[in-house]
Amino acid sequence: MQSAGVLQNYLGTHEQVADFFNTVSFNLESNFHAYKDVRFKIRMHFESHYHSRQKKWMTQCLDTYFGIPWTIIAWVCAALALLFTAVQTYFAVFRP
Repeated sequence: MQSAGVLQNYLGTHEQVADFFNTVSFNLESNFHAYKDVRFKIRMHFESHYHSRQKKWMTQCLDTYFGIPWTIIAWVCAALALLFTAVQTYFAVFRP
């Protein structure tokens, strides 16, 4: 992560930083019940999302038809062409 520029080391060598984190986290005990309600809400959200048929279909539609910007531009152009065709037909039938 340091070579990617995510982390910056101002403590010294890589070994010194590793030793520092190892000593800080040596007596650390994880409490699995600390965020039990948050984990439950996240799990309920994902379950409701993945069990919803409408959300699955909408996600598949967005991935299929609007996956790249060119398809979005093509859909907008097609919608405008249909709109202009409808306006032209209206003015051809009902002349002002």
